[in-house]
Amino acid sequence: MKFILLFIFSLISTLAFSQDEYFDKKKWKENTSDSICSSYRGCVALKLVFNEVNGKSKRQTKKLLGAPDFISKDDSGILYFSYYMDEPEECKANKKIKSSISFLIKDNQVFDVTKVNTGG
Repeated sequence: MKFILLFIFSLISTLAFSQDEYFDKKKWKENTSDSICSSYRGCVALKLVFNEVNGKSKRQTKKLLGAPDFISKDDSGILYFSYYMDEPEECKANKKIKSSISFLIKDNQVFDVTKVNTGG
């Protein structure tokens, strides 16, 4: 009896905590909305996305996430692959704050991620 209860508890726990605990590259590329979020990129945990690209090359990152919406480079040589959290058309047309997720790349490897709000 204890074994059955333990099994049921572990099954329920696994199902409850596994929802949206994975990265969906198709949803990332499409960046569609659902009943909860206005965009997939805006709702996915940065940690999940970063875990997918950490240590990957620029080429591997582009293959996984698609082409960035914009690329920039700072004075220290860090490259930023940035993706709008909302649809690119909405961001370009909207004069308000634009949120993006940027993956930082140095020596051809992703080493960090940041969320940036620009405009206003």
